Amino acid sequence: MLITFIIIFVGLGYWFFLMYVNSRVQGFLDELYKYPELYKKAGKPSDTYFFWEFIRLKYKFAIFLYKNKEVPPPLQFDSKEYNSIRFLVKLSLFLEWTRGLVIILVLILSQLLYSYN
Repeated sequence: MLITFIIIFVGLGYWFFLMYVNSRVQGFLDELYKYPELYKKAGKPSDTYFFWEFIRLKYKFAIFLYKNKEVPPPLQFDSKEYNSIRFLVKLSLFLEWTRGLVIILVLILSQLLYSYN
């Protein structure tokens, strides 16, 4: 029972973190919407990208931000804010990939433990 509460608590914490990241990205998304070709290149992210599309394994916008170390040329956006957004996105990608790895390891370990019983 304790493990269930820990899993729920960590899951909710992760979801709230993604909501925070999504709120920080909104200004950048508003600027990105002004340039349709760049918006398409970024994967057409919606306003709810980090707590809806990101969880459904659509990483194109996050990888776009990860690969672009500087603000893309046509955008007029503060570079310090962009760097803080990139840091949060890189952390989100790391947490998402770690979450996937943990799920796979738990499945493998549970199969190994049940095969010995």
